[in-house]
Amino acid sequence: MMDASQGRPIISPRIVLGALIIKHKENLSDKKTIQAIQENIYMQFFVGLSGFQTKVIFDSSLFVSIRKRLGKSDFDVLNARLIKSLSQKKDTQNISKKKDADKYPPNKGKMQADATVADQYITYPTDSKLLNSSRIKLDEMIDKLYVYHDKKMSKPRTYCRVLNIEFLNYSQKKNKKLSVHRKMNRKLLESVNRNLKFVKTMLPEPSDLVMGKEYPLSKKDLDLLEILEQVYWQQKQMFDKKNKHL
Repeated sequence: MMDASQGRPIISPRIVLGALIIKHKENLSDKKTIQAIQENIYMQFFVGLSGFQTKVIFDSSLFVSIRKRLGKSDFDVLNARLIKSLSQKKDTQNISKKKDADKYPPNKGKMQADATVADQYITYPTDSKLLNSSRIKLDEMIDKLYVYHDKKMSKPRTYCRVLNIEFLNYSQKKNKKLSVHRKMNRKLLESVNRNLKFVKTMLPEPSDLVMGKEYPLSKKDLDLLEILEQVYWQQKQMFDKKNKHL
C-alpha cells in the first residue's frame, strides 16, 4: 500500500517543465537555473509555486536524471518543441502588435503626471546658467564664421576654456556667497558682450557674399542671436540694479 508520508516526495511536472523552459530561454547551466529560480519570485510563480520560498525547488542533478531517463534523442526532441513553442508564441505576439499598430497611431512622447512635474535633467534657469549657455552658443557662432572666412582672419580670443573651468568650479560650490555669485555673473556678462561684438564684426554684408556661397548662419542662428542680445541686456540691467527680476 502506498503511503504519502513515507519515501521521497514527488516533484510536480509543472515545476520541472517550467525549470526546463527557464533554462533554455535564459541559456543557463543546471546550477545557474536552480539558483535563478531560488532568487526570483517571478520565476517561482512561473513554475507553479504558490508563494516565494528561499529553499531550492530541487537539486540540479535532477536535470541529469531526466536526460538519462528520456535518452539523448527524446530529450533533444523535448528541447526543440519547447523552443518552437516559445518562438511561435513570440511570433503571435508580434503579429497582434502589428495589427494594433495599424488600428491605432503610435504613441509619441511621454505623459507627465502633473503640470508642475519636470524631468530631472531639466535644470532651473538661473542667471549664471543663462549667461553661460549664451556664451557657449556665441562661441559656436564665432567658430562657424571663422570657418566661413576660410580661417584667413585672426580668430577672436573668447577665453572659452578658462571660463569653462571657472564656471565648473562655481557650479560645484553648494553654498555660494553673493559676492561669488556677482563675480561670476560679471565675468559672464563681459564674455557675452565681447562675443556679441565679435559675431557682429564677423558677419558678412550681403555685398560680400560670394556667388553660390551660402550665408554662414542659418535663420535659426540669426533668431537665436537676437534672443541672446535680449538676454544680455536683461541680465545687464538686473546686475547693475542688483535686482533678481526686471
